[in-house]
Amino acid sequence: MDFKDVDLHETWRAFYACGLTCLLQPAVNEAGATAEVKEEAATNDTASAETSFPQPWQRIYQAQKGPVPCVWTYWELARDLTESFSPERRKLFKSIVQALAWPSGRIVFWPLSQEVEGGLIPRTDCFWSGLRAFAPKYLVCFGLEAFATLFPDQPNRYGRFSTDGLTVVYIPGPSEMLPDNRAAKQVVWKGLTDLTWS
Repeated sequence: MDFKDVDLHETWRAFYACGLTCLLQPAVNEAGATAEVKEEAATNDTASAETSFPQPWQRIYQAQKGPVPCVWTYWELARDLTESFSPERRKLFKSIVQALAWPSGRIVFWPLSQEVEGGLIPRTDCFWSGLRAFAPKYLVCFGLEAFATLFPDQPNRYGRFSTDGLTVVYIPGPSEMLPDNRAAKQVVWKGLTDLTWS
């Protein structure tokens, strides 16, 4: 019998017999938590952030998974994510996205209002929380009602401005573009095609 391995736990004897004499211990921070525990805590924080969104925000957030360069919003978006959507608005935005031909994953539609009995109400808490998570370069705000809800102190003038590292693009909304307001559509097209991604 080899008395050198008497103090070893049964689990480690076979390893010792094969020549293993040292084991690396996981890195431990000052508080005594291992790196794995810290990583697990970060994962749990992310999960709790995801579950804190009501629908439809949670569904969109979970589908997107990660940063996105450009967030689009308009006042009626919450309604258009339900069964009472407007076919005209859906068709309009689908044609804009197709005409731009941006790479997949560049845009996420993120509502700033919530449908309740009797209409739409602002939900800027959900909106800004999601925007922080997406960390976009651009926020494209379609229409006055959406713009005034998010930026009540800004002048009602189409164009761009920067705030906290975010470029806000304010352009006409679907009610201005539909049924076929070509002047409004030109403002929208110019505002979107002027965006750069470098």
